[in-house]
Order: sequence, then structure tokens, then C-alpha cells
Amino acid sequence: MTGDVNPRHVQRVDLGMAVGVRAEEIHERALKIVYPQGEDRGASDAYLQLRWARTLVGTLLIARWLITGMGADQDEMEWVSHSGAMAAREGVSIVTTTRAFHVWRDILIDVLHEEAARLGTPADLLREAVGVARHSCDASLVRIAGAYDAQLRASNAQLEKASQFKSEFLAKMSHELRTPLTAIIGFCDVLISGIDGDLNPEQTTDTRQVLQSALSMLELVNGILDLSKIESGHLEIAIEEIDLAASAEQVVATLQQLAKAKALSLTSDVTAGARSVRGDPGRVRQVLTNLVSNAIKFTPRGSIAIRAKPVGAMVEVSVIDTGIGISEDAQERIFQEFRQADDKTSQLYGGTGLGLSIARKLVELQGGRMGVTSKPGEGSNFWFTLPQSVGV
Repeated sequence: MTGDVNPRHVQRVDLGMAVGVRAEEIHERALKIVYPQGEDRGASDAYLQLRWARTLVGTLLIARWLITGMGADQDEMEWVSHSGAMAAREGVSIVTTTRAFHVWRDILIDVLHEEAARLGTPADLLREAVGVARHSCDASLVRIAGAYDAQLRASNAQLEKASQFKSEFLAKMSHELRTPLTAIIGFCDVLISGIDGDLNPEQTTDTRQVLQSALSMLELVNGILDLSKIESGHLEIAIEEIDLAASAEQVVATLQQLAKAKALSLTSDVTAGARSVRGDPGRVRQVLTNLVSNAIKFTPRGSIAIRAKPVGAMVEVSVIDTGIGISEDAQERIFQEFRQADDKTSQLYGGTGLGLSIARKLVELQGGRMGVTSKPGEGSNFWFTLPQSVGV
């Protein structure tokens, strides 16, 4: 440190009236030794001086301390005096300063043996003072660490309790909503089929709108139920050998009419080496159905294809479309819960933003990964991986 010692940066140690003036000099010299190039240098510079400082000053006790006080301004964060002197005996000066950059830093306790020897301090008294300093520092660290640990445990317990309550609430509400929705869907199917008499065109249109709304609501409820089960760890995954080609063809058959309604080509192509995978059959179809449904929704013209190929010990399944595409900055956001590419997409195409989030979690629970490659206006390739069956 150059110039005078800033009182705010140094914790003074009262060595008594007789040596009060010398205490300032001791502190100033100790800081010069540890920080010879000035207090404005980084903590790394100071750390490099510790070995040299050891030979000049004496015994150094270095402890780790978590710096807090985020309410302080930047200047106060740079230099912080902690709890004052750890110990003070006549002829023994202990300096405590902290260099802080929002992270762990060092507290230096410099026991100035040279000054103690000059003042004639007995060796046993000096050792006792050093012991007091070490004990005080250790006790402070243990106490503060214990307090932080207790706070952390309490916070975690509260968060876990809140998360569990949320999951239980969502699961209960989802079950309660599914019952009337299932009834509405059933009655709409009966009306549209004409079993109870033919409907006129206007009534048929209205009934189909009610049916579509009920199906959309049921999809949302099922999504929330799946999400709550995943978060609570109660979602059951039954891993077995799956014929991936058959699963892909089943999804194509289910959604073919939706694709034809928009004049879209929908096909599947699973290579021989990718036919057999390990996973939950129902959940794999759920993931494929979600990806293909999204592709149909966001593809105004062109084609959609399910492709699968072996990649090492995994099988990579892709749903490739010629749709509107996704910007690079939105490609990770769309996998977050209740998020879509942007507000405009949500307004134009609807949806809850749950499907992809759940699909990725389902794939991960089966030992795979999910991602997307896309460019705006050039279509998208949503892919996921599953483990190959043993012996394939």
C-alpha cells in the first residue's frame, strides 16, 4: 500500500497507550508486505505475495471466509474489516483484512513475531496469543458456517414442502377435471355420430367446436398431471424392448387425417438397425405424437417425416418438417414449461407450451436426450435419442 493507511481498510489493534503510535506503524508495514504493489491490485497479486510475506512477517494463519454484505457499495465490497482483532496481547499485533470480490477470499492473521521480540514479549505469551487467535478464528468460522447451514436446511425444507404441495394440488385438480371432460367428449361423439338423431349443419359445427375445445382442455389437464408426476418423482416408466418402426407407423396412422386436411405429406422411415430400442412404449408414442402434432401445426405446406437411425449405442429419432422454423435464440426457450418461441406464435397457433417440456423430460427418464436444429423459414428437425436394444 502506498501513502497513509486508510483507517476504514485496517482494523486497529489497541496495544495500550505506551505503544499506541507503534501500532499504526506495525499495521502499515504489515499491509505493505502483503500488498506491496498497492491495495488496488487484484487478490491474485496479493496471494502471490503470501510466501514472501511468510519469511518477513512470521507465522501466517490463512482461513476461508464467506464474504457477505451484498448491500454494501462496490468500494465497501473491495475492502472489508471483519470482526476486529482476533487476539491482542502487549507486543503482539494481529491484523485482519479481507479482499472481497463477491466470492471466497482470504483472511490474513499476521502475528508479528519480530515486533514481539523487539518488545521483549515472552515466547509462551506469544504462543498463547497465537493460540487464542487460531481458536477465535476457528470458532467464528464454525459458528458462521453452522448458521448458514441451518438457514440453508430450513430454506430447502420450505421449498420441498411448497413443491410437494403444488404437485399434490395439481394432481388432484387434474383428476377432478378429467372426469367431466371425458363425459363432455363422449356426449359430443354421440351427437356427431347421429345415434340420437341427425344434427343440422349448424348444430354439427357447434358440437365439433365443443368437442375440439374439450379435447384441448383434456390435453392441457393431462400435461399438467404428467408434469406434476415428473416433478414429484411419481411418474412410472416401464422400460422394455420396443419396435420403433411399428410405433412410428401407429403415430402416422393416427395423425394422417390432420396432415391431409392441410395437404401435407406425412411419412415414416426407420432403418433396419434402428427398429429395436429400449423405452416405455406408451411414453415413446406420446413423445412422437407431440412432435408430429407440432410439426403439422407449424407447417403450412410441404412435408413431415419421421426418421430413425443408429448412432453408436443409441438410436436417433427425428421429426423433420418444412414449416416456419425457429430462431436460434428461441430453440432452448421452447423446451421450458409454459413457454413458446414468442408471443406472436402463441397468439397465432395457440397451445400451452407444456408439450415439449414434458416430451424432453420423458425422453430423459428413458435414458435419452432431446434437441432441435432449425432456421426460420427453412423448417425444423426435432430429434431425440433412445438406447438400442442389447444385441441389435
